Amino acid sequence: MLVSVRYQVLGPLEATGSDGIVALGGPKQRLVLAALLIRLGRVVSDDRLVDELWPEEAPDGARHAIQTYVSELRRVLDDQIERAGTGYRLLVDAEVVDAHRFEALVAAGRERTRDAPASAAALFRDALGLWHGDPYGGVADGPLLRAEVHRLDALRIAVVEDRVAADLDAGRHVEVASQLEALTREYPFRERLHALRMLALYRCDRQAEALRAYHHARRWLDEELGLDPSVELRELERRILNQDPTLRPAAAATATGPAGDGPTLLRGFELREVVGHSEAATTYRAYQASVGREVAVTVYRESLRRDPGFARSFDASARRLAELDHPNVLPILDWWREADEACIVTPWMRGGSLEATLGRQPWSVAATLRLAEQVGGALSAAHRRGLMHGHLTAGDVLLDADGNAFVSDFGLPPASGSGEREPPAPRADIGSLAVL
Repeated sequence: MLVSVRYQVLGPLEATGSDGIVALGGPKQRLVLAALLIRLGRVVSDDRLVDELWPEEAPDGARHAIQTYVSELRRVLDDQIERAGTGYRLLVDAEVVDAHRFEALVAAGRERTRDAPASAAALFRDALGLWHGDPYGGVADGPLLRAEVHRLDALRIAVVEDRVAADLDAGRHVEVASQLEALTREYPFRERLHALRMLALYRCDRQAEALRAYHHARRWLDEELGLDPSVELRELERRILNQDPTLRPAAAATATGPAGDGPTLLRGFELREVVGHSEAATTYRAYQASVGREVAVTVYRESLRRDPGFARSFDASARRLAELDHPNVLPILDWWREADEACIVTPWMRGGSLEATLGRQPWSVAATLRLAEQVGGALSAAHRRGLMHGHLTAGDVLLDADGNAFVSDFGLPPASGSGEREPPAPRADIGSLAVL
């Protein structure tokens, strides 16, 4: 089998070859590929493809159009599509399709759930880490595709539940309780998530909160669906009321981080790798399982958190930046500052920093002009709101997958230096932009 092309469907549909991302054509041509990927290794008939592309009424020449789409896909995908009988088949190994790798990891994790919950949780995290958005994003709608998207979405949330349950069995109830607060808000009708939250809170010695979580779930189910909680959920409430000793984990150890088998957990964010490091802060590429997205989490060091200037400016600066609505300012998704922790959460930029990009290849004139327009527009919008950057470098300009620029760290403590600094003037940002 050919393995020169790999396929991503757990997010925007993409095919990646040895020369980078493959151009897959328009929505209907991509829908043909999606249908072949959904029925990988099996023949998809001409009639099935016609129904998928034109579910209401096929136009004259529909079959010829499909032949054209397939011909173009063959050209860009190393002839991986063959004609078989009255249809077509995609000839690739399952391992080159992320959805199949996802399901293989899930199956392996479920086999280990009972005997090795920590290992199972790590496999579930690896599986969920393959997701980057809505499955088959950017593809025209079709009945076969709708059914597959629904199946994958349902499987993903079930795996989120499996991962939480495995982490709970491994003794990580402190981290799990924090994650489940967000998950039960996002999926209020998933009784298993409510049950897991109740159990996690109880194991954190927060019995009253566990019982309140039950009453909240019962009220939501009644008001929104007109249903009573399931027998299982009511039984769990009874056992919590009676402080049933069997609700305690078999091993009472509590884990505050990974035991060599997964990423560190911080308020529901899975810290996967260090991507930035300075005397003031460490930035991680992270995964937010509750919404299935990659983010960047910047954790400020203890020495800076104790700086009176930092404490005075952090919350106000973060709040003002969160309110700054400009398409080229990197938005703040979340932030918090406590005695032992100060963090900023922002979107993960897949294109990396401008500094790293400049080190790899020269920029064209058109790309440079677009960069100047985007960064200049972000600075101008911030200045109108009274926010200055003050320490703008090429490392503070981040790029998305399409090369669009986003300015980060407006008004926040610099990555190297004290929280106390002279208020910058607009001319400082303008001068920094000129030398980027």
